[in-house]
Order: sequence, then structure tokens, then C-alpha cells
Amino acid sequence: MVVKTVIVINKKGIHARPSKDIVVKASEFQSQIVIKRKDGPEIPANSILSVLIAGFVFGEKLFIVADGPDEEEASCAIKNILEATLY
Repeated sequence: MVVKTVIVINKKGIHARPSKDIVVKASEFQSQIVIKRKDGPEIPANSILSVLIAGFVFGEKLFIVADGPDEEEASCAIKNILEATLY
């Protein structure tokens, strides 16, 4: 299991476009990937509705948890999307 910490730096937070990118990228890996807040529920990274409803906002600290054969690569890929400012 790999856990990575990330701060959302997109001023608009994680809205529809980055949510879609997270789900598409998560589906490329065999590992189970979840995104969670410090004291919140685990949000499956492969569920567009779950990621959208979570409402991740600018400046929020999140944890990416990946478990499986490609967990390191998977967690890094999702972290890169959450840290992107291009959206």
C-alpha cells in the first residue's frame, strides 16, 4: 500500500474536467485507488460521481491511497492530476 499526500492547487478545486481525468487515469491501473480527507470517507478514484460529489477545493489536503501491483505509478499519476493548475 502506498499513501501520498497532496494539496489541491487548482483555484477552482477539482471540478468536472479534472474529475473525469482522475477516473480515466485510475481505470488504467490494476491497483485499487482511493482519495480521502483526514477524517473523511474513502472516495474511489474510479467513480466520477463520487469524485464530483466529494467537492475537493483549493488548498485542501488529501491522501491518495493505492494498493496493488502498480500502486506507486498509480498514486503518482493521480497526484499529478490533483496538483495540476491547467484546468
